[in-house]
Amino acid sequence: MEHALEAGLARDVVDRIANGQMDALAHPYSLVHAILTETTAWKEIPDGLQARAVAEWGREGLVEIVVVSGFYQMFAGINQGFAVGMADRSPD
Repeated sequence: MEHALEAGLARDVVDRIANGQMDALAHPYSLVHAILTETTAWKEIPDGLQARAVAEWGREGLVEIVVVSGFYQMFAGINQGFAVGMADRSPD
Protein backbone atom coordinates (compact mmCIF):
# COMPACT_ATOMS: atom_id res chain seq x y z
CA MET A 1 0.00 0.00 0.00
CA GLU A 2 2.84 2.37 0.75
CA HIS A 3 4.03 2.24 -2.86
CA ALA A 4 0.58 3.16 -4.14
CA LEU A 5 0.35 6.11 -1.77
CA GLU A 6 3.87 7.26 -2.67
CA ALA A 7 2.93 7.06 -6.35
CA GLY A 8 0.09 9.51 -5.69
CA LEU A 9 -3.01 7.36 -5.35
CA ALA A 10 -5.49 8.81 -2.92
CA ARG A 11 -5.85 7.05 0.44
CA ASP A 12 -9.56 6.33 -0.16
CA VAL A 13 -8.77 4.60 -3.48
CA VAL A 14 -6.04 2.48 -1.87
CA ASP A 15 -8.31 1.58 1.06
CA ARG A 16 -11.19 0.58 -1.20
CA ILE A 17 -8.96 -1.66 -3.30
CA ALA A 18 -7.38 -3.18 -0.18
CA ASN A 19 -10.84 -3.90 1.24
CA GLY A 20 -12.20 -5.34 -2.01
CA GLN A 21 -14.70 -2.50 -2.45
CA MET A 22 -14.29 -2.27 -6.22
CA ASP A 23 -17.90 -1.22 -6.76
CA ALA A 24 -17.16 1.92 -4.74
CA LEU A 25 -14.27 3.09 -6.94
CA ALA A 26 -14.72 6.51 -8.49
CA HIS A 27 -14.01 7.32 -12.12
CA PRO A 28 -11.47 6.74 -13.69
CA TYR A 29 -10.46 3.89 -11.35
CA SER A 30 -13.77 2.14 -11.98
CA LEU A 31 -13.00 2.20 -15.70
CA VAL A 32 -9.56 0.63 -15.16
CA HIS A 33 -11.16 -2.01 -12.94
CA ALA A 34 -13.73 -2.83 -15.63
CA ILE A 35 -10.95 -3.33 -18.18
CA LEU A 36 -8.87 -5.47 -15.83
CA THR A 37 -11.90 -7.58 -14.96
CA GLU A 38 -12.10 -8.57 -18.63
CA THR A 39 -8.38 -9.02 -19.28
CA THR A 40 -7.69 -11.07 -16.16
CA ALA A 41 -10.57 -13.38 -17.10
CA TRP A 42 -9.01 -13.83 -20.58
CA LYS A 43 -12.00 -12.17 -22.24
CA GLU A 44 -12.15 -9.62 -25.01
CA ILE A 45 -12.80 -6.10 -23.85
CA PRO A 46 -16.29 -5.18 -25.10
CA ASP A 47 -16.38 -2.49 -27.80
CA GLY A 48 -18.27 -0.05 -25.59
CA LEU A 49 -15.74 -0.39 -22.81
CA GLN A 50 -12.90 0.08 -25.29
CA ALA A 51 -14.59 3.22 -26.62
CA ARG A 52 -14.92 4.66 -23.11
CA ALA A 53 -11.24 3.95 -22.41
CA VAL A 54 -10.12 5.48 -25.70
CA ALA A 55 -12.19 8.58 -24.96
CA GLU A 56 -10.51 8.83 -21.56
CA TRP A 57 -6.87 7.98 -22.39
CA GLY A 58 -6.59 7.54 -26.16
CA ARG A 59 -5.72 4.29 -27.94
CA GLU A 60 -2.23 4.31 -26.50
CA GLY A 61 -3.59 4.53 -22.98
CA LEU A 62 -5.91 1.58 -23.51
CA VAL A 63 -3.07 -0.44 -25.02
CA GLU A 64 -0.83 0.38 -22.05
CA ILE A 65 -3.47 -0.83 -19.57
CA VAL A 66 -3.92 -4.11 -21.47
CA VAL A 67 -0.16 -4.64 -21.83
CA VAL A 68 0.48 -4.01 -18.13
CA SER A 69 -2.30 -6.48 -17.32
CA GLY A 70 -0.62 -9.05 -19.54
CA PHE A 71 2.77 -8.51 -17.92
CA TYR A 72 1.32 -9.02 -14.45
CA GLN A 73 -0.47 -12.17 -15.60
CA MET A 74 2.73 -13.49 -17.15
CA PHE A 75 4.73 -12.92 -13.97
CA ALA A 76 1.94 -14.43 -11.88
CA GLY A 77 2.11 -17.57 -14.02
CA ILE A 78 5.87 -17.78 -13.58
CA ASN A 79 5.58 -17.28 -9.83
CA GLN A 80 2.87 -19.95 -9.65
CA GLY A 81 5.00 -22.41 -11.58
CA PHE A 82 7.87 -22.06 -9.16
CA ALA A 83 5.74 -21.61 -6.01
CA VAL A 84 7.12 -18.12 -5.42
CA GLY A 85 5.18 -16.56 -2.56
CA MET A 86 4.94 -13.12 -1.06
CA ALA A 87 7.82 -11.99 1.13
CA ASP A 88 6.96 -11.74 4.82
CA ARG A 89 6.82 -8.12 5.82
CA SER A 90 6.58 -6.85 9.33
CA PRO A 91 4.91 -3.50 9.94
CA ASP A 92 7.39 -0.66 10.34
